[in-house]
Amino acid sequence: MRVLNVTLDFMDAAGGTTLAVADFADALNADVLSFTAESRLTEARHGTGITHIPVPESLSGRWYGRPRPADRKAALKLARSYDVLVCHQLYRYHAGFCLQTGKPYFIVPHGSLDPYVFTYRRLLKEIWLNAIGNRFFHHAEAVVFATGREQEKAFRGIGTDHAKVINWAVEEATGRGPCRAETRASLGIPDDARVLLFIGRLHSMKRPQETIEAFARAAAKNLHLVMAGPEDQFTVKELRAVAERCGVKNIRILGPVYGDAKWGLFRAADGYISLSIRENFGYTMAEAMSHGLPMILSSGNDLGYEVKEQNCSWMLSGETQEEAVIAIRQFAEESQNRLLEMGGRGKCWIMKHATFPRFRQSLQDLILTPRERASDAKASW
Repeated sequence: MRVLNVTLDFMDAAGGTTLAVADFADALNADVLSFTAESRLTEARHGTGITHIPVPESLSGRWYGRPRPADRKAALKLARSYDVLVCHQLYRYHAGFCLQTGKPYFIVPHGSLDPYVFTYRRLLKEIWLNAIGNRFFHHAEAVVFATGREQEKAFRGIGTDHAKVINWAVEEATGRGPCRAETRASLGIPDDARVLLFIGRLHSMKRPQETIEAFARAAAKNLHLVMAGPEDQFTVKELRAVAERCGVKNIRILGPVYGDAKWGLFRAADGYISLSIRENFGYTMAEAMSHGLPMILSSGNDLGYEVKEQNCSWMLSGETQEEAVIAIRQFAEESQNRLLEMGGRGKCWIMKHATFPRFRQSLQDLILTPRERASDAKASW
């Protein structure tokens, strides 16, 4: 059975979505069709089994991801040569395109149904849901969510009448990257200091500025904050200015860190922090767990609800800075043995629920197993 992943802007800068699409392709021995903005083609992922359909910088291209007629025709011809499609993300031309092919398809929202997403450009999304979304979800074989919490939060319950929860896979990093001492030395952090790690796009949704401010207010002795991620709404320079304004000394704000250097940061850390507004899975959180790090998590981290009973994190109930300050202080004052125990429980959960073999088998059972949809399947809205 030939499977085609259909997505948008298949590039590393897209973060977790690109990682997930690549894992879907690997697990299903599938190809990727990406509707990619022409201005981003040079930075997109390229290789065997990857096809990019250029999206022009026209009004319909920028707002809806609609390619030129000739490219739409070529994409349709390609997609119809496959047996099954997996549509990643919503609200753009590529979703209706999957419906147009007449092929069986699965939907992976990647957080697109989170209520937070409807706090901006809501009218356009409502129009799309009414014009295309009803048919799109009704005819899908299944809607695949990364966590149970993502499914629970789905806007108006859309797609949950035939939902499937499959935790994404965490990349194996055993033996990769510089050791703890080497990374700390490169950052100028003493061996006996405690380190809290933030990794993510420097975007307001990830709340990097709020993280710096909470760290500053905590004023925990011998605690260092390391922040790494590609620039987005914030630049490294801007966040360093925030730290300076807050009077923070024990902080390292880096740019994007990939590969072995990223694993080195996890090894150098004693804990992980994410005050993000929304993470439907949260790859860096899962990677922190795989390295045995206890965590400080906002309520926006959906994966945090999957592991809540493991007692491997400080799970905040809201987005108030006070809660984050208290958690940072508790982390700084906690015994090393207690932190190791918390991190160990999180690592055990990852090894049981988020390995690539488990992810691959779950996807293959869902997508590669022939089935007929129930004739009375109905949308839930």
